[in-house]
Amino acid sequence: MSVEPDKLRLMRPIDPRRDHTRGGKARSRRVAVVMYGDFLCPYCRRLREVLQRLRQVLGERLAYTYRYFPNERAHPGAELMSRGAEAAARQGRFWEMYDALFAHEPPLNRSILLEMAASIGLDIERFKHDLEDPTLRERIEEDLADGRRNGVTATPTLFVDGLRYDGAWDFYSMLEALERPVGTQFERTARAFANLPSSAGLVLLLATAAALICANSPLAPIYDRFVNAQFGIGPTPGLLSMSVAQWCSEGLLAIFFLMLGLEIRREMTAGALTDWRAAVAPLLAAVGGAIVPAAVYLAFNPRETAAGWSVPIDTGIPFTLGILALFGSRASVGLKVFVTTYAVACDLLAMLILAVFYPRAIHGEWLLVGAATVGVMLIFNRWRVYATWPYLTATLALWLSLHLAGVSGALSGIAFAALLPPRPVPKAGPLLAQAATALAELEHAEHELKLAGDERRRVEQEPVWDWASRNLSAAAERLLSPPERIEQAAAPWSQLRRASALRVHDRWRAGRR
Repeated sequence: MSVEPDKLRLMRPIDPRRDHTRGGKARSRRVAVVMYGDFLCPYCRRLREVLQRLRQVLGERLAYTYRYFPNERAHPGAELMSRGAEAAARQGRFWEMYDALFAHEPPLNRSILLEMAASIGLDIERFKHDLEDPTLRERIEEDLADGRRNGVTATPTLFVDGLRYDGAWDFYSMLEALERPVGTQFERTARAFANLPSSAGLVLLLATAAALICANSPLAPIYDRFVNAQFGIGPTPGLLSMSVAQWCSEGLLAIFFLMLGLEIRREMTAGALTDWRAAVAPLLAAVGGAIVPAAVYLAFNPRETAAGWSVPIDTGIPFTLGILALFGSRASVGLKVFVTTYAVACDLLAMLILAVFYPRAIHGEWLLVGAATVGVMLIFNRWRVYATWPYLTATLALWLSLHLAGVSGALSGIAFAALLPPRPVPKAGPLLAQAATALAELEHAEHELKLAGDERRRVEQEPVWDWASRNLSAAAERLLSPPERIEQAAAPWSQLRRASALRVHDRWRAGRR
């Protein structure tokens, strides 16, 4: 499942008066890292070594903030250690206690905590009193609540300059993320914008404004030439020769239908549409949105202009989706699901109207080829073929057959979304064992090479490297079903594709009428 965009951004900014921050005194090229951590979490301990090395390289450019996220259930005593660090902070010794807690190997208990407090020069009586202070507990609970609102479920969880960091935790990967070479900066900026809940709405409104300017200015002839310019794969004109607008309507719109189909499918299996009756309302609304405007039009245009009855059926649903996107998480999930389902049904009806009442030459033989392709995809689904490429290949064949049949190839996106097979949710235990074994073997190989003292040999040249990488890839891939992999790969860029595809699609539909 995709992550809510709001949870990819740090919801509570760093507060110097409240948060514990080390470094960051540089005036330029400053980078801020926030970690939600647990003093007894073994992975936080490993990551601390990487952060120390990064601090050595970046110096005061690195502003590192630590927030409490103790997991008492997994690490008994973690909440006490967090209270110990905050009690030390009241005496101006947070980072000394932070270093001492992470430097001491578990198990840790109250007596060891008191010894640490004495070793870093704290007033022990005051420290003991602060440990039991309810306001200190509330301070830690606030960090926990902030983390949960931000989607933090495990430690460590990192945010780099306000965006959640989901990359690798090794030194070189993190250094690249913090140093931000040109390519990384561009990708990060693009993803930051695409992850905004309002990005699709903003792009749609900007595209609309640009289209209005072009249509009502001296740029109109240039814009029309561009939209109607022929572009072909192979000979032009030929079987795959279409205008730019048609490529957008049959190509980009296929991606739009794919993403909407995956969203609806997810809601049908574990969301608002698990009860089939919940889907009836948007479907009826879509049918009513087609019949009622046409009936009203025909009532006032009974003669020569009756042929334009389909024009008012265009409901401008892209703008509804765009406006909902601007509201982000403030729009209810039920409303978003309703509009999404309505959008798919509405566009399908519009395409059927175009195909039936404004047909191009329909080629039945290609419809049969398309039906056969759908049959092949059904067989793949029945056989539980979980690889994505057979479905993608069949979808491309379906797109081509629908296009050559005289029907919009964009419908292939719905078939792709509907026929990808689900997969039973795996147990975490075996996957954890597989991943932990692979990483443990890599660590052991690194240790052996270090003891051997042969600088010419590198761990990535050893057979264990290939074995471990294949096992880690298999464990990671198994966490997601084929539909979830497609949705994760396409998000968040799908939001921007939707906006641009829908804008050109509306223009093309109006032109075809």
